[in-house]
Amino acid sequence: MTNKIEYIEKNNYLLRTFHGTFDYTEILSSWEYLIKEKLKNRKYVGVINDFSNAKLNMEIDDLNKLLDLFKKNGNIFENLKLAVIMTSPDNIVFPIFAQINFPFKIKTFSTMEGAEKWILNM
Repeated sequence: MTNKIEYIEKNNYLLRTFHGTFDYTEILSSWEYLIKEKLKNRKYVGVINDFSNAKLNMEIDDLNKLLDLFKKNGNIFENLKLAVIMTSPDNIVFPIFAQINFPFKIKTFSTMEGAEKWILNM
């Protein structure tokens, strides 16, 4: 299976759907792309990251590198909600670790409905 990320712009948020197996460098470059191309020019209330059809090939130390990118771009992430949809028990550790150690708003969900309700304050 080839790795693929779909970007779908909704009214108030951005939906990113991941397909395949991703390591931290691919996740990092996808965030760098978003910061440069999408997040600086558009005011979203949040980003939903759907990993229900993906596997993360990462270590906790790799996650710290991603969190460093978020902290460096705090002006972008301070008012942005980051929802992470995970269905694999192997992957769930990453968003939970980020939720505990990330100074901004991040939350893990098992369904799109839950993530969307949280993003939109419904």
